[in-house]
Order: sequence, then C-alpha cells, then structure tokens
Amino acid sequence: MLRIKILGIGCKKSRALRANLMSALHALPIDASVEEVAKVEDIVQYQILATPALLIDQRIVTEGIVPDVRELQILIKSYHQTRFAMKKILVPTDFSHTASNAFQFAASLARQFDSEVTLLHVYHPYFDPNNPLAGKDKHEIADDITRRMDAFVGENTSPANRKDKNIAYQRLVKEVQFGFAAEEISQISKDYDFVVMGTTGDGDWLEQLFGSISSHVAQHAHCPVLLVPEKARFKGFRTVVYASSHASSDKLLIEKIVDAMQIPPDAIHLVHVEENPDEKYVLRNGRHELISRDEKKDINLTLADIKSNSILKALNEYAVSHRADLIMMRTTERSFLQNVFHRSLTKQMVLTADQIPLLVLHVA
Repeated sequence: MLRIKILGIGCKKSRALRANLMSALHALPIDASVEEVAKVEDIVQYQILATPALLIDQRIVTEGIVPDVRELQILIKSYHQTRFAMKKILVPTDFSHTASNAFQFAASLARQFDSEVTLLHVYHPYFDPNNPLAGKDKHEIADDITRRMDAFVGENTSPANRKDKNIAYQRLVKEVQFGFAAEEISQISKDYDFVVMGTTGDGDWLEQLFGSISSHVAQHAHCPVLLVPEKARFKGFRTVVYASSHASSDKLLIEKIVDAMQIPPDAIHLVHVEENPDEKYVLRNGRHELISRDEKKDINLTLADIKSNSILKALNEYAVSHRADLIMMRTTERSFLQNVFHRSLTKQMVLTADQIPLLVLHVA
C-alpha cells in the first residue's frame, strides 16, 4: 500500500490538491492511504520549500504546485510500479544489418546484467509469388524461419563478426510467431522487462519499413524499448540525455532507470526544448541540481533549456555535442515520437541513422 501525505494549511491550493489526488486514486487500481498534515509546526518538520506538498512513502514528490488529475495518476503509477529489471530482453528481428546490430547490442547488455535474450521473428503470412515461403504451410514456414534464425545467430556469434568480443549468448531463446509484427511484438512485450530493436530494417516481406514497426512498438509496448541505430556500439551509458517536459514524474523515472541500467549518478542531462519557430538553436547555460535518493547517492543532473525551431534537431544536436551514449524519453511525448519516425526526418537526422540509441520509457 502506498502512503500518501498532503502537507497544506487548508488553503485553496491544498483543497485543490486533495480533490485532484482523490480523483486520481479513484481511477487507479492501487491501494493507498491518504493523510493530511495541516498544523504548521508539523509541516515544518518536513523541511519543504512551499505548500501544498505531496509525499509518497515519505518522499517529497511535489512542492508548491497543484498537479492535475492526469499528472497525479502518472506520478502514482510511476511510484507504484516495481523497479525496472533487465532479466528478460526481447529482440525482434527481420534479419537485416540493423537488426543484427541490435541483437549484438542486446547481447552486450545481457552480459552486463545477466539477462536472458529472446530472439523473435514475426512472420506475416500473405501471398506474394516473389516470397520464397509462399505456398508453404505454417509448420514448413516456421521450420524455414528457424533455420534462417539459426544462421543469423551463427553469423552474429562468430568471433569475426562480433562488435563486442566479450558478448555472451549462453542464455538465448529463439521464437517464431505469426501475425502483424508491430501488434505481436507489442503484445508479447508484456512478458519481458526490456525490448531492444533496430530503428530501420529491410522489411520487404512486410511491405513496410521496419522503422515503422519500431515506432509502433516504442509507443505501445508494455516495457521500456531501446531503439538501436545500425552504427551504435555498446560502450556503457556514461552520458545520457533525458528529454524532459518538466513533468513531476521525471524524477521517479530517472531514479528507476539509473538503478536498473547502472547509469553513473552524474551522467544525466535533463534537457527541455521549447519549440520556437524564430529560433534556430538557443541553449541556456546548463546548471546542476541534486535529486535526493534517501540513503543512496544523490543524482547529479545537468539541466539545459533550449529554444529551437525543431525539437528533434535540438535534442539531437545537444546529444551529439555532449557525446551522449543514450537519449531517453517518455511515451507521453507523442509529438516527438512522431517526428523521430517521420520518414523525411530519419534521412536527415543522426539520431535514427547514425549512432545514438533512443530509450522509450512507458507511462500509461
């Protein structure tokens, strides 16, 4: 059960916070107790900077503001969810070069976190005389794909082809499914902690770019999705750009992913881009702020505010200039995701065509 406290002196904002909180809890299948602290002498003991304040399990999550119902639901869900794990990694493949790179990237992660990797191919059975599998029954198709998958694994596990000479494949599962790739992968992701897949691929048999499947999975999967460009190499996560909308739940998401992926506490750059058609790229001086983690080490954030005529280009330029190993964002930034996977932009941007992976965190 979550223990939630409202610190407030009964003012209009305190009452509004309580009303929004109760509405948020009413819509969520989460057990929670709510306590109000209204005496000034009791409130000061929490050392908050402004009222009303909201505490979840003795941690201050908001101060001096009244989040709306939707934002409170995101906050509560984020806090209620268990910490991210990386024990089971799903790697969809279409056997392309980009998919091969994503597979090797996932294997490097698996070695670091002692994870099991499932290599998945989803076949959409449709009639095409140029399709070498046309006319075969389901079992024959599955056998052919399994043989192709074995060859794919063999190519990527040979010492000559490994990009990371130390990657381990001891815990590898191979799976073939039938259906629409984007929907099947999104549904199967319920049983996994992490999805790792390429940003583009061959996609000839599916009559669509694999990148469009990646876009769908990134938005609809039930776990974090790591999208890996063809030239990306796993080097750890020493510099990470988090695309922020200044949401209250950003802190919680950052804390969880830092723990799960063993990201250094001073690696995070919290970057907010304000779209302004009159500005090409204006970066305010970054500053540092500490996020308290109770008894654990603090997270050192580099904060940056940017004004630009393109959110995508500004984030990418910042990430490249700071030699970022990873860009993280939440699924609630749908307009950004749509821009990332717009075909005309993917031809221009290093983000989806060069070497910086994109991690999509899901907030329902």
